[in-house]
Parts: sequence; C-alpha cells; structure tokens
Amino acid sequence: MNSFQETTMVSLTAESEFLAELLWRATWQACVLTVIVLAVTTGLRRWITPKWRSVLWLVPACRLLILLVPVSTFSLFNLFELSNVAPAPVDHAYATLKMDVAATEQPDSSFAREQPLPDVSTATTIDALNELTADTSSVPPTASAMDLEIRDLEWSFTSVLIGVWIIGCVAATVLWARSHVLISRVIANGRASTDPKLVEICESRRRALRLRRKIQCVVVDDDIGPAVCGLFRPRILLPSSLIRELSSAELRSVMVHEIEHIRRWDGIYSLLGRLLTVIHWFNPVAYVIRRNLRHQIELAVDASTIAAVGENMRRSYGELLIQLAQRPSQTHGIVHMAAKRSNLRSRIDEIAIPAKASRVRSSLALLAAVVLMICGLTDSASTQEVNFNGQTQATSESDRVGDANPAIASPKKDATSLTLEDKIRRIHETPNWRFVDTDFIKSIEARQAELHGTRMTVRGNVIDEQKQPVGGAFVVLRLPSANSNMRQELDGPVQDVFAVGWTNELGQFAFDDQPTPWFESGNPLTWEICVFAPGHAVESRSFLGMDTQMPRVTIPVTSELQIHGTIQDSDGKPMAQLELSHLEIVNPYDQAKLDLSFLHSEIHSTVRTDERGRFQIGGLPPERIVSLLPIGATGSAGAVIRVATTSGLEVDRMIERDSPRAGLVYPYFEPTFEASIASPPNDLAKGNVPATERSSNTRSTRTVTVRVLNADGGGGVPGVGVGWESNVDRIPISPGMQATDDGGNATLNVPQRPVEIFVGGRRFGFLTQYARMTTSTSEYKPTLERSAWVRPVSVGDQDLELTFEVQPVAPLKVVVQTKDGTPTAAELQVARRGWGEQFGLPTFQTDDQGEANVPVRPVMFDIEITATTEDGMQGRIAVNLSRDFDESEVAIVTVK
Repeated sequence: MNSFQETTMVSLTAESEFLAELLWRATWQACVLTVIVLAVTTGLRRWITPKWRSVLWLVPACRLLILLVPVSTFSLFNLFELSNVAPAPVDHAYATLKMDVAATEQPDSSFAREQPLPDVSTATTIDALNELTADTSSVPPTASAMDLEIRDLEWSFTSVLIGVWIIGCVAATVLWARSHVLISRVIANGRASTDPKLVEICESRRRALRLRRKIQCVVVDDDIGPAVCGLFRPRILLPSSLIRELSSAELRSVMVHEIEHIRRWDGIYSLLGRLLTVIHWFNPVAYVIRRNLRHQIELAVDASTIAAVGENMRRSYGELLIQLAQRPSQTHGIVHMAAKRSNLRSRIDEIAIPAKASRVRSSLALLAAVVLMICGLTDSASTQEVNFNGQTQATSESDRVGDANPAIASPKKDATSLTLEDKIRRIHETPNWRFVDTDFIKSIEARQAELHGTRMTVRGNVIDEQKQPVGGAFVVLRLPSANSNMRQELDGPVQDVFAVGWTNELGQFAFDDQPTPWFESGNPLTWEICVFAPGHAVESRSFLGMDTQMPRVTIPVTSELQIHGTIQDSDGKPMAQLELSHLEIVNPYDQAKLDLSFLHSEIHSTVRTDERGRFQIGGLPPERIVSLLPIGATGSAGAVIRVATTSGLEVDRMIERDSPRAGLVYPYFEPTFEASIASPPNDLAKGNVPATERSSNTRSTRTVTVRVLNADGGGGVPGVGVGWESNVDRIPISPGMQATDDGGNATLNVPQRPVEIFVGGRRFGFLTQYARMTTSTSEYKPTLERSAWVRPVSVGDQDLELTFEVQPVAPLKVVVQTKDGTPTAAELQVARRGWGEQFGLPTFQTDDQGEANVPVRPVMFDIEITATTEDGMQGRIAVNLSRDFDESEVAIVTVK
C-alpha cells in the first residue's frame, strides 16, 4: 500500500469513526428525549393542547437531525456521564512508531548534552556512495506499525457499518424521490377544480387567514386524498368520487382542514419527518418520533378546524373522519386526512373531550419546550472534552506518572492556552523547522494585500494515528516548488507561501475568505497545504484549482522519525557549523514520486552540524528518502546526500535503478550514518545558498509603474497580468505574473538593462494576449498586435510609468424566466463545460427582471449556466458562444 492509500485509509477510517460516534450519541440521546416527551404528553394529555404537544415532539426530532450539537453545563446528558471515571492517559503528542531498528528511536533533540551517536564501522566519501550503499536484499522486510494499522483499518467494522448506513440513506432517498414522482404524475393527470363551491371556500378561507400563497384545488381520478402537496405552491388533492359523496357542509370541513395545514406550514413538519427516516432509516426511534409528530399535528388541526366550522359541527366532524378512514386510499408517501386508522380512536376522543387552552397553560407549555430544547439539544461538556481533547480528565494522572518517570512525557498544554512564543518553541523542538518565527509569520501576513487571486475558504482538521486532534500545528498554504515563482523580486527570494495559521485544541484550522495568488482565469493551478505538527512527520495535501468553497479537509499525521549523521572532511576531521538544507522527501516505492519539496522555497528547512560534525533532522515520515544539500562545500551543487528514514527498505518494491528518476533515490544512507565530503572554502559558495538567504538588492533595479485602462473609457482594469522579460515572445502561463489592483495599477522592479514590459493573461470581459493551454488548434488564441501588449524599455536607471489599453468584450446577457415566460430573479453560476465548477466564474445575481450581464468571453466559449431562484426553482442551459466579439449574445434560462 502506497502513501496515498495509507493516508486516505486513515482519513476515511477516522471520519467513519467520528460519524459513527455522532450517530450513536444522537440515537441514544434522542431515545432519552423521546421517553421524556412521551411521558409528558401522555400524562398531561388533558392539560397540554395538541399544538404544544407537537412542539415538544420537535425536540427529539431535532436531536436526531442535528448530529453535532453544542456543549453546555446545562445539558441534560451531564447526568449520564460517569465523571468520576477517567480514561487511561494516552500520550499522543510524543507517540512514535515502534520499529525493530535502533535508528528510529528518538534521542534528546539537544546536542548540548554531548551524547555520542552509534558507532559506524566505516567512514565514506560522497564519491564512494555507490559502493557503500547497504545491500538490503537479504534483510527480511519488516512491517511498520503504520502498515499493521492500515491492514486493520481495511477491515474496520465501523467503516463497514458506515458504508451500509450510506447505502441505506441512498435507498431511502430513492424511495422518497419515487413517491415524489408518483405524486407529480397524479397532479399532472388531475385537473384544477372549477367547482364554484370549492373555489369560494378556498378564496374565503385564504382571505380570512390572510394567506399570501395561492391555493389550488386539484381533482384527481385516483383514490388519493384528501391531502395537501407542496410547500410554497400548495395544492389540495381531492378524489372526484369523494366530491360526489360528501355534502356541502362535509366538503367545507375537508377544505378547512387542509387549508389549516397550509396556514400552519405543516409541510415543514412532514419534510422533517421524511429526513428523519432517510438519515436514521435503521433507527426505530425515528419512526416513533415521526408517527407521534404527525399524530399531534392532526389533533391540532382537528381543533382548529372545529373552531372554524363551529362547535355544532363537532359530532359531524368526527363522523366525517370515520367515513374517510373507511375509504380505500393510495398513500404515495403523503399524509391523508384520516389515513391512520390506528390513531382514529384518540382523534375521536380528543374531539369529544378536548384539552382546554388558556394563556397560563400555553405559557407553561412554552417554558417547558424552551427548557427541554436548552437541556436536550446540547451535549455533555465533559464527554465532548474527552472525545476531542483526549487527555482532559487524565491530565493529573499522567502528570503524576510523568513526575515519577521522566522517560514518560507528560501531556502538552492545551493549544488554546499557548502563546505564540510557546507554539513556536514547540515547533523548534524539531531542529530543521526553526524557519517558523515571528518574522516569517509577519512577512506572510503583510503579503496579503499583494494577493489578487480568487478568495477561498479552507477549513479542516489535523488528527494523529489514534484519530485524536493535534493542536498547535503550524499550517501553511503554498504553491509547490515547481510553481514557486508566485512573486520573485529581481535575484531575490521566492515567495511561495501565501497564508499561515495554527490548529486549535480540537485540531481545527480555518482560512476564511483567504486571498490567493493571482493566476490566469480558467487556468488550473496546483497548490498545497503543509502541516508541521510538533512530534509528528510533516504532511502535505495537493489541490488543483482555487475553489471558493472547499469541502472540509482531514489531514492525518504520523509520528515523526529522525535521521542522525556525522559529517567529516576528507582528512576525517569533523565539519562544524556546516549547514545542511533539507530539499525533498521522495517515495521510493511510487516511481520516486516527490511527496514534498523545499527546493527554491522560502520554507528554509536547514540544520547545522555541532562541534563534532553531528546533526539531526526530524519531522520525517516512514519509508521515505530525504535529500540533504551541504551548503558551501566544494562541488556541493552535485553533492546531495540521500538518506532513508527507515532501515531495511524493501528493495524489491523500490524504483528500478535504471529508471530515469532513480537518481532521486540511489545511492542512499541508512538513518544513522557517517560521511566525508571535501572541505569548504573560507567563503561559502553563494550560488548554493537557498533562495531565502539571497538578497534582493544584489543588482541595481528601477521601478516601472504599469497602468491598464479600459479602451472604451471607465478607468483602470483590475486583474490583468503584468510582467517583464528580456525577450518576450509569448505570455507565460504561470502565477509568476503580478496582477493589477482595483485601480488597474501594478508596480514592477526591473533591472536597469533593456527589458520588455508586457500585459496579458486570461481576463474575463477584456481582450488580452495569452497562449493556448492545450495543443489543440481549436482552442481560441488572441492575435493582438505586439505593440498592444509589449513595450520595450531601454537601459537606464530612471523610474518609469507605462500605460496600456485593453479592449472590452461585450458581456453575455442572461435572462431567467419561468415556464410561462415570467421573468424571475435568480442566482447564476457559469462554468466551462467539462471542467467542473472550480474553474468557473463567481456567482452572479440577476435583477428583478431576471437579467444579468455576465463577462465570459474571450476566456470561455463552451459554457453551462445554472440559475437558481430563492424558492428553489432551477434551470440549466448549455451555450456555445460566438468568437465574433462584435456580436452580442443572449442566453435564456427557464427555471422550474
């Protein structure tokens, strides 16, 4: 199993167990609430009216639907927690993989203690690495703890149960959709009633109740109804045979009953009940709650109906219910006026002897409902704390153990109680992570104003191997090294990081409305999340495209491994204060895939040797090859040291030695090694200093201010790419270009030699120069005059100002209307067909006439437009736009 499969399995299992825990807690807590409500509504049936009984039944229904509820000291479920029983302390923060080699045991991270490294029989030179690479073919492969855990996870019973639950939810949803289709067919085959009596009853009751919604009575030939369908456009279904059988007074009672359902918005209750049985299809409590909720609603509507038709109709109304219950009827998933014969007796009893209503009783019932909501829709504070923090109740116990045995680390401080200095100090426990400091963090924060890309929200959590949250982890959003030219000053440091943050005590991190590096519209851009968690291996996740709303990300981290080395010169003397830069982490089992690269990155992962030439690098994952560059050594550009993080790698599974990428793996040292390299000169070789060490002032520069204007007037144009080259023949497709700000301005630092300033890149609504993203000749490519997008700048030291003009392209006019041609306001989502929503445009809002002008060309031509109204109607249309920009385009979207 490769690294991606391992981490995916850990993530899926962790999420499965978390979801199973939520379902279980919702189930048993809803059971408790159901028992309480059942006891109250049964024992005080004559004292509480059906209206308030239905409100009380909403509490257990909401507890089942809301899987994750807030914690509270007022929670009813604090009574069910055994607070005097503390769980066994588990030291997750310092847990390590148990390997059968001494190299993976972690010694003290400080070299000040002068502890000797394990003896090594031979000292080698870099030139002899091929000869001294350990022959691991005779070493039997050893399964790491991670492998054993993954094999157990593959057969996780919890994961199987969650899979069955998901299948059941899908099946229940399909049945729900099927019943909806059947009802839609019945309504389509029916006809709107033109009976003056029915029309007059509907209109008179609607006016009396001041209902704004239009009520339509549909007569159907099927034996279905009387019932109400629809929430925003309600329809009353009446069988034609029933209309012929009932008298005018009985028909009025039926209509008043159904209109009362519409007035009370009982369709919402019906929807909640359906959601209950979809999410908790396996849970009999959900069906009990749904049945009792429906029953109390019918009792409340019966009382309202009698109040409307008159007390003298109480007996005849009860007889009407009995008559309707005897009729054959098809349900199709809707609730009929008297469909449940099992509830008929209690409805007749309630009609005969109703519960008396009063302001005092209503106030007390409301108070009881509020108290039950506060106490029942919150969770136990102690349980939540133990579940997510993992060490809360066991802190004092583990502290005593830690004091008695210094070899056992005591739990770390809660992440929320740590200051920034404390967090940085914990990160620095890994020697090569000392690039994290206040200056680095402030520089990233100050950079936010320079980011003009899509704003997005990124949220997630970090968990360890025991699925416990990892607090105090440093989270970095960056462009990978292959694209790490997001902003690069002349001969200056590369700026690949665009946001940093920390996880809280629940292991959660959040970047809300985060600006991102600018890149060409519609051009996918790869970026990644890197996590540096104290005591754990560095972990990263890559993503394609900047999506405005990403799904929540779960990043599992493993316990860290370390490598230890001693560097000597060619005379066997230790090389003190030699800097080693950690460049890459390579997976030798997956065609030398690059898991993580710090090459040309401002993440400066380096260490220095001590007086004995020793060094230590931590935060490493198992079964990987890491690349180290001794900075300043003679020929150091080619003297990369490669070291395995785990002893005894399985050679048979590794990349072939004759593969083109084998140089990223072979030759390599074991995790504890000793090597000799040539002595460095007095001055370090400047060309090998990482990008973060270079000065941006090594060469004289000048400032060029570029302004991009709308050729038809209207001021500056934001979001246009601006850059410089010594010889421009095409617009580079990369995030290295800057973007104009809201005023259409951008500032470049360029050398004093002759250069060319260019503007371009894909820009919605304006004709700019850019290159094709594919080799297809059918892809649109602008052919602007070179003078329109390139300006030469001669040699000199004077600051300059340049102005470019870009021609606007007529926007696409989108019109949204209903099936009958009525304009309606809607939200529009435009995306390139076949590319997915993340490579589309932000949402647009039409005006009250359903119209909106959307800039699409010249970036996208084959598009899909989705329109969604406030009341849930939706329409979608595919459009292939013309490449003649002189022609205006109109797209009409019909919603239904």
